[in-house]
Amino acid sequence: MPKRQTSALHAHDHRASTLGESLTPPLYLTSSFRFGNYHEGTEVARGEHPGYVYTRSGNPTTDAASQVVSVWEGAEASLVLASGMAAISASLLSLARPGDEVLMSPVQYGGTYAVRHGLGDAYGLKFRFADMTNLDEVAAALTAATRVVLVETIANPGMVVPPVDRLGQMCRDRGIALIVDNTFATGYLYQPLADGATLVVNSATKYMNGHGDTLAGTVSGTAAAVAPVKALVSQMGSIASPFAAYMLWRGLATLPLRMGAHSRHGMVVAEGLADMAPYARVIYPGLESHPQHQWVREHFDAGQAGGMMALELADDVSPEAFMDSLELFSRAVSLGDATSLVEQPGSLTHRSLTADELGAAGIHPHLIRLSVGLENPDDLLQDLRQALLSARRAN
Repeated sequence: MPKRQTSALHAHDHRASTLGESLTPPLYLTSSFRFGNYHEGTEVARGEHPGYVYTRSGNPTTDAASQVVSVWEGAEASLVLASGMAAISASLLSLARPGDEVLMSPVQYGGTYAVRHGLGDAYGLKFRFADMTNLDEVAAALTAATRVVLVETIANPGMVVPPVDRLGQMCRDRGIALIVDNTFATGYLYQPLADGATLVVNSATKYMNGHGDTLAGTVSGTAAAVAPVKALVSQMGSIASPFAAYMLWRGLATLPLRMGAHSRHGMVVAEGLADMAPYARVIYPGLESHPQHQWVREHFDAGQAGGMMALELADDVSPEAFMDSLELFSRAVSLGDATSLVEQPGSLTHRSLTADELGAAGIHPHLIRLSVGLENPDDLLQDLRQALLSARRAN
């Protein structure tokens, strides 16, 4: 049985007998597909014959990327959508109905918080919160109206890692769907479906694509779980464009190489900042000091922890001066690019949260999020050190 890396690279047969054998999937930039005759068209439209009708409901290039995503997530079926938020919204709407409750962690991506207000107000969904690392608190928060539990494999931006396997068992026992946002880890590091997740979503814009040049999202699960999401996505028109799907396919080809390097570089940077404790506290799942480090070691591939980390700057270190002193980290939102990025969640990715929500998520002005890229990690470490020293002197 081939390893996942091999299976992913050979997940789709790109050969076209009339056009020669293409080594990469052709880019089908078409809105519609021609039928040979009347009966063929009606049979394809009814699903009685393989083929495509309209790119909003299916396209060979999009399917090629979906097949590779399924290999990495260990899924029967996957969808490639227009963005990560499209993946989260479509997944929630396929599982919850007006009056249903969604339980989520107070530590979540800012866009997911926005869904709470947007979908909650428009579709009558009720959102509640619980510390997903405290199973007693989660159990107490579940009610007869709870239909979905929504977590992130590594929570953004506080780097909290919930025990997905135990949450999955709890949800299965109660007939509740579990959606896991796997963006920070991807299926290379961890496969939530194997531990009981109903659906796994990704902002494929990030590590899956890996180059900061494509907007896309993914949804993965069993064929039965993905089918209602696919139907909803076709109606909403939130499928990825063929070009975005092609770019994602291209990025996925190097996912194991990149994620391995991100993880190695992240560990070098996190360990290298240990003697800078008077300036900043490092929060990184790969460090033994992380509260959920042991779970990560037991469940992530080879104990790798990815390239995302948070810094809690000391009170006498200016966040503004620190960020402005960095030379190799670009000040930008998003993550998972080849180059390193830095942002202050409270003023950027999580700026829509109220003061109470920021407090519950542990987000304060001195919390900084780092996306460690593929540059030489020693250079990144030196840059962070000089910026911390400069920011402290600035005070």
